[in-house]
Amino acid sequence: MSDDDRYTEDESELARVCSPIPRVEPLTVRGDKIARILAHAVVRHKWPRIEFRQLTITDSVFIEDLDLPADIVFAECMFQGSACLTNLSAIRSLTFLDCTIPKLFVHHCDMTRNLMVFLGDVQQIDIEGLHLTGSKEQSVKLESSGWLDLISLTADAPVRMDLRGERILLTQASLTSGGRVACEAEYVMADNASFGARTVIAGRTFHGKQLTHLYSLDGADCTNLELDNLDLSGVHFGKASGLGKLRIVDQPNFPLNPGRLSSRRQVIADELTHGGSAAQWRRVSEVYRQLRAGMDDARASDMYYGEMNCRRLGTPWSVDRFVLTLYWLTSGYGTRAWRALASWGVLLAGATGLFISRWPEAVKAPSFGKSLWRGFRHAFESSTALLRASEGAAQPDVAIAEWVLRLLTPALIGLAVLALRNRVKRGA
Repeated sequence: MSDDDRYTEDESELARVCSPIPRVEPLTVRGDKIARILAHAVVRHKWPRIEFRQLTITDSVFIEDLDLPADIVFAECMFQGSACLTNLSAIRSLTFLDCTIPKLFVHHCDMTRNLMVFLGDVQQIDIEGLHLTGSKEQSVKLESSGWLDLISLTADAPVRMDLRGERILLTQASLTSGGRVACEAEYVMADNASFGARTVIAGRTFHGKQLTHLYSLDGADCTNLELDNLDLSGVHFGKASGLGKLRIVDQPNFPLNPGRLSSRRQVIADELTHGGSAAQWRRVSEVYRQLRAGMDDARASDMYYGEMNCRRLGTPWSVDRFVLTLYWLTSGYGTRAWRALASWGVLLAGATGLFISRWPEAVKAPSFGKSLWRGFRHAFESSTALLRASEGAAQPDVAIAEWVLRLLTPALIGLAVLALRNRVKRGA
């Protein structure tokens, strides 16, 4: 076919497909014609806008390696195959409205204005390497009943995104000027994403039943990130950075620790799913530390407990591990007042038994009950009189017990007071 014949055919197809006259029924067009019609209208005729409406498009559509400075609209179209847009530049806006597409792929395209896709029946929207250019705020609206993947999205200007799908991936997204990303999905992942300015990821109720789950921020730079109305019960932070400046609106709904021996507290999913190695425990401890730095006192207590607990489990057996274990057992790292008081009670009970068995002349009484009382009273007086002189115990172990009581009791009471203070601040 000669160039003149091809030009005449393209003109005819352009007039037939893009006619402004309303159609009674959809027009059938082969998929390979769409790219030729686009190139003819935009590249040859410099149309600023081209609209495909009420089309049944047979086969798959491949639009590649074109400079298309126009607004491109597909409305009420049924695609019988996939739609693949690759290496397109200078697109002003791209809109799919009330279309049916098995799969939509948008790879390595540059767009200067808006991307809007509203699809009622689609298995997957796969957008990779999309570059939103320009200085004005960009709008991205994507809606589908299937998966929604936005991989390696780059936005130079502030962006306002409205995303709805079964699963949303924002992997390696780079929002240089920040913006707002509203998500309605079963779960969202933003691994290795970066946010150059304040960015809000906000969740909505999915199918009217549950909040959108944030599943992972592994490797993301969270310095300018704000999380709003998201279910954080399963979020994995992994190797995320900038967690100290991460802002979580309202009280984070982290899961409760399921362990029987530990006090009930909020934990992060990284602790529940760790591999058990010392390095992994230390990494989780660092995540807790960073999260705690960005929270007020009312929220930070559980994060501090998690930080210290993972630090203890990640420390090889040594003097440091022994000290951390005692700190955990006796006071829950200064956050559990009952443990400090219980430890003091155990100390008093042990000293009472020692005084009765090893120092009978000091606690001797007509009955065992009175001897028990005298032994307890002597233990209590010893524990509350740090500088009081010893009464001259006959046995060295009794004297040592007195001094142990005098030294440890103030420490345990101090830990109990500290824990009560933290509890009051949490409840304030």
